[in-house]
Parts: sequence; structure tokens; C-alpha cells
Amino acid sequence: MVDFSPDTVIVHSKGKIVYANTACVKMFGGKSDRDFIGRPVMDFVHPSYK
Repeated sequence: MVDFSPDTVIVHSKGKIVYANTACVKMFGGKSDRDFIGRPVMDFVHPSYK
């Protein structure tokens, strides 16, 4: 269901991304969810919020 959501959805476990929907891939300019899976979620947080 979240695959078709227009909202970005990222699921993480222990700080690593385990799921990213199509909206996330488009928003962050990826080619597929594989560009995100396994990466630290903090890679996508603006430095001023870290």
C-alpha cells in the first residue's frame, strides 16, 4: 500500500534503511530503492538537525 503513496516513506532498523518507497526514490533522485537500502538514515537528515 505504501508503494503507491505520494508521500515519502522510509523504514529503518537500528539506524539503517530497510525500506524506501517509490516517492522516496523520486524525491531523493535515486534510480531504485537499492540506492537507499542499507544506508544510514542520518545520511538524509539536514546537518542542522543532526
